Amino acid sequence: MSTNRRFLQGNAECGSGQRRHLRLRTDYRGPLLHTRDRRNACRRADDNAFLVRSSQMSATWRLRPGWSITQVDGELRVRSDTRAFSVTSSQFCLDSLIERIRAGTLNVQSDLNSPAENSLISALVTRGMLIPSDAVHSQAQESPLAMYFTHVPSNPNSCFSLKDKRVAILGLGGIGAGVLQHLVGSGLDHFLMLDFDLVSKRNLELQFIYRVSDVDRPKTDAAADYVHQRSSTAEIVSINRRVSSRADLLDVINYSPDLVVICIDDPPEASFDISAPLMWENRIPTMHGGVMIRSGFFGPLFDPRVSPNHPYSFPLRSDSSVESICRLEMAFSPVNSTISALIAAEVIHFLCGATHLVDFVHRTFIDLDRGVFTKVQALRNNHVP
Repeated sequence: MSTNRRFLQGNAECGSGQRRHLRLRTDYRGPLLHTRDRRNACRRADDNAFLVRSSQMSATWRLRPGWSITQVDGELRVRSDTRAFSVTSSQFCLDSLIERIRAGTLNVQSDLNSPAENSLISALVTRGMLIPSDAVHSQAQESPLAMYFTHVPSNPNSCFSLKDKRVAILGLGGIGAGVLQHLVGSGLDHFLMLDFDLVSKRNLELQFIYRVSDVDRPKTDAAADYVHQRSSTAEIVSINRRVSSRADLLDVINYSPDLVVICIDDPPEASFDISAPLMWENRIPTMHGGVMIRSGFFGPLFDPRVSPNHPYSFPLRSDSSVESICRLEMAFSPVNSTISALIAAEVIHFLCGATHLVDFVHRTFIDLDRGVFTKVQALRNNHVP
């Protein structure tokens, strides 16, 4: 894979009062989530340096899980599975800094011996490579979810901010059941769940929240039991109803959810035509996905406050020769699991405030036969149907 290389510069004050440039070479490998220009990079580095010098002088810092730090030929190299940063400078002792960072004992008040070192640590913190070690340790003792969001630099307390979010899941089949699993695992505690169907034996091979003892029970009841078994504090509203008109969704509107996940598959096009525009008109964010047998799609996340396009702007299929997406009497479980996991990731990132990891622009189609992910933009640029 080709490497996309950028240089980010941060300023460090020298003893003479002049300012020297600290060059951080950035190599991006894998998907490029987002980029920032040099002016913003410098501004954030300066702002964060002030933060380190003032409000968090007593904090100790550690390397973010998933990152490694090494010294190669006089360069400090910090890497994750998708990004790599290199720093070259003779103004600080790399061996000493690396040892403290790895141990999680780097104290910005007592261990930084020069403005250059302060500028370096500020840059690493700004880019999400270092996190407060004392905060992580205390959170880990309070909640097993404390390390769940270590990949989200902007909000180390994301797992706690999700507890009060309200999510409505429309449809508890192969997609909705998988999304629910991930949302419960991330710490969400408030759900509205809507479905009209009963659990059948063939559901057990595709929808893993249901047990043999759930067969012939309403899916909403069985799903509520699944959530309560994992969270004694969960609050659930269950609606056993088929969606055939806007009136069937008034309870969802009155629930005032922070986000609605649309997973109804009977039939998917009609249900989407009813639910997505209604949520848009009521300024409620939505996420949508669907599957065929060896293919599927998800996204974009529609938020009327920031999304550039109305839900009607996107196709529900990647091949225009296919006249409709029909209700399937069979499905391939790994496709369901893949789509539901990707939907859940978008939802979780959105709710915890990591919107830089959320796609508001593209619908993503997945073809497992060819191993292809295709991102499709809106068919037309409009904010209204």
